[in-house]
Amino acid sequence: MTLGVVLNEEGFPICSKIYEGNQSETKTLIDIVTDLSSQVNLQVKPTVVIDAGIASEENLGYIKDSGYNYIAVSRKKDTALDYSDGEDIRIKNDSYSVKGKLNIVDGESFLCVSSEMREIKEGGIKDRFRQRFEEGLENIRSSLFKKNGVKRYEKVLERIGRLKSKCSKVSGYYDIDVVKKEDSGNAADIRWRVDEEKLSGTLDGHYVIRTNFTDLSEQEIWDIYVMLNDVESTFRTLKSELGLRPVYHSKESAVEGHLFISVLAYHLVHNLRRKLKSEGIHYSWRTVRKKLSNHMRMTVSMNTEENARIMQRVTSKTEEHQKSIYKALGYSSKILRNKKVCSE
Repeated sequence: MTLGVVLNEEGFPICSKIYEGNQSETKTLIDIVTDLSSQVNLQVKPTVVIDAGIASEENLGYIKDSGYNYIAVSRKKDTALDYSDGEDIRIKNDSYSVKGKLNIVDGESFLCVSSEMREIKEGGIKDRFRQRFEEGLENIRSSLFKKNGVKRYEKVLERIGRLKSKCSKVSGYYDIDVVKKEDSGNAADIRWRVDEEKLSGTLDGHYVIRTNFTDLSEQEIWDIYVMLNDVESTFRTLKSELGLRPVYHSKESAVEGHLFISVLAYHLVHNLRRKLKSEGIHYSWRTVRKKLSNHMRMTVSMNTEENARIMQRVTSKTEEHQKSIYKALGYSSKILRNKKVCSE
């Protein structure tokens, strides 16, 4: 099944509908957007915010031709656009040191975004894939010199192909040469070379947000785009901790009730995170839960020599980062007092 949701400008759901899951999102995008829009009384058509997965040129064209505006992550990094740090605008209220520069090309706005945190993250991912890829190549090569190793030339090429598919983030920067023995169908050796200049020249931490709005500032485009990140992050939590899926119900009414409760849970989570953001706390919901997880209520019970029962209920000490979360939400860090109960 597919759950479609219409959000207001603050990110709260105002309409939702369930669709069949055995259909392609890329082919039914406009139908779903139009159907959802008709469910609510909107004075203007909503803005369609989508990720790179379905932001094909064809889909963006359909959205624009249908009279909608869109904000999407570009499916490819346009190196012709300007990523210069000299004139970048720092995005306000962001904890990840994000800077963006706006380019308007052929009636479309392209916000070139650079993030220090994302650069570190993508660089680390690239290094791990590089290490994994080279270790895989070395394993395939060493197999050529083992007694029962894979030596057939075609099989070696298949193994390399599978490895390149698993490490597609870096495999394109390698030139791999498989030497074939002239007197047999076996491979004699494997040699490879990495294009260090091309690999180091990749724009880690940079991506492009595109929209057919031409009158929005960098900050306004970013704020709308971040709403998509918040929704995706919250729904990841719904799918895991809050049990949005898998759905084990067999009756349609039970499935609808299950998803309805999940949408209500999203309301609560989004409201809490919105309050935290207003106080400068930009944690994900997973991080909030993790930071509060060791603030617990405990019950200790014991028997006295007179066979009386003593029960002591205590709350663990609040840490500083927990106090900041409670304060931002308007709660006291001393939620429950210690309680002692004696029974004969």
